[in-house]
Amino acid sequence: METKKNAQTGGDKIDREQTMIGAMEHGLSEETAKNLVFQTMLGAAEMLEKSGKTPEELRRNIMSPGGTTEAAISVLEQYGYKDTIVQAIIQSSPLFTEESI
Repeated sequence: METKKNAQTGGDKIDREQTMIGAMEHGLSEETAKNLVFQTMLGAAEMLEKSGKTPEELRRNIMSPGGTTEAAISVLEQYGYKDTIVQAIIQSSPLFTEESI
């Protein structure tokens, strides 16, 4: 199945919003926070598309021990982020249509 380049989920929107809020609470301007979120997501999507690797493989390859990605993922796992995302997909999947993905 071919997906639209601009397809996004509600989870994507929440991730972007919360990342921007966190960046601004850390002292970044709204414009800088927006650019940070955009460039991070764009870079991740491009790496995933071009590498042929799974998201997990990419994460393991780019994550430095003790680095920011590892620290962030540790906090996400502590708060059950993976289970929350899986449940969100399961609960909303009956509403999926070909046009929405």
